[in-house]
Amino acid sequence: MLLNKRVGADEAAAMGLITRCVEEAQLLREATSLADELAAAATGALGRTRQLLVESFSHSLETQMENESRAIAEASASAHGREGIRAFCEKRKPVFGANGTFNVLRGAT
Repeated sequence: MLLNKRVGADEAAAMGLITRCVEEAQLLREATSLADELAAAATGALGRTRQLLVESFSHSLETQMENESRAIAEASASAHGREGIRAFCEKRKPVFGANGTFNVLRGAT
């Protein structure tokens, strides 16, 4: 960052700056697929995970661990949490229900 060095896609992936690289022609398809995957997940848990990551820079380890413990307890009491636990017990993939909503918002029928 200090030297403003340009890096190519392969080097950026090797450095952990990006998770993957796709050809421009495949970008919309890949982005839509990723958006669908995220929308079908337990979105509340994803949001809380992001919040915990941001907060981790300003909290002590003890505070961070306490916050994470509380987040896990709260998530397990949510509808998505209950579905995740039920799916685990039934040895199936959880169905959180958000993916249909996302398709409607995106204009798909």
